[in-house]
Amino acid sequence: MDAARSQLKNLGEISSTQQSLKYLTEKTYLTLREGHKDLFEQQDNLKKAQFYGQLTIEDNIKRLSDEKRFIAETHNNLVVMTKNIQQKLESSLEQMQDQSAESKINHRELINDLLVIQEKAKDIFERIGTSTI
Repeated sequence: MDAARSQLKNLGEISSTQQSLKYLTEKTYLTLREGHKDLFEQQDNLKKAQFYGQLTIEDNIKRLSDEKRFIAETHNNLVVMTKNIQQKLESSLEQMQDQSAESKINHRELINDLLVIQEKAKDIFERIGTSTI
């Protein structure tokens, strides 16, 4: 009978140990499950953050590309405007040189005309002076 009692006692201890082991196993399982759930949530949050970061980078790249294109267009427009201004300045310079040359010719012609008029006036005054004498 002592052996039976000892076996019953051992069976009780085994049962108690198994209950403790079952409790610890369930607790460990729940802890692991919560940990996995947290890890999956963190992984999902990281995926979302990466996605939004990628969208932001793509948007920034697009804006930089647009700005680069705008700068290139503006540069090309400035080059065209500069060439137009240069052509207009060259044309104005040619016109001024032509006008200056024409003005010199007109000035010479005017002086020659004045000399001719002066000579004719002198002749007229001399005739008047000789006819009155």
